[in-house]
Amino acid sequence: MVMTWFGDGMLAAKPDSPQAAKALYDNGFVYDPREQAFVLAGDDTTLQAQAVRAAGTQLAAHGIGVILRHPPSRPALETTTTPPAQPAKPTTRTR
Repeated sequence: MVMTWFGDGMLAAKPDSPQAAKALYDNGFVYDPREQAFVLAGDDTTLQAQAVRAAGTQLAAHGIGVILRHPPSRPALETTTTPPAQPAKPTTRTR
């Protein structure tokens, strides 16, 4: 299961089994229907770390591995890519 760690400190996970959902719930994750994921606030990082470790232990007991990642980066809407520079054409002189 992938746990995504957002910039505001919140963790989110989308379990794909009842055992995974129970492990998250038992360790303080709350289901957020808007996000369609279990979330864990980052207000207290010590408690958050304990919850993630405990959930990871329970998940491992069910054969479920955990990956912690940051959300994928998205380019700004106004950002455009510039095409690569073309090599200069050689100038030739004729008599």
